[in-house]
Amino acid sequence: LSAYGFKNLKKYKSKQDKGHFNQFKLYKEFLEKGGQPLIPFDEIVNTTNASLAVIKSIKNSKWIEIY
Repeated sequence: LSAYGFKNLKKYKSKQDKGHFNQFKLYKEFLEKGGQPLIPFDEIVNTTNASLAVIKSIKNSKWIEIY
C-alpha cells in the first residue's frame, strides 16, 4: 500500500487474498469436468433485476418493487 500526500503513513505489506485465484481455479475445473455452474442462473437473474431496478429508481426518484 502506498499513498502520496500523507505524512507518517506506515507501509503495509501483505498478500491480499481476495479470492480471485480460487475463483478461477474453480472455473477452470468447471470447464474441464462440467458440473453445476459456480453461480446459479436464478441468482444471476435476481442480481440483474436488482441492478436494473436501481437504475430505474434513480431515474424516477422513487422506490421500485422487484418481483
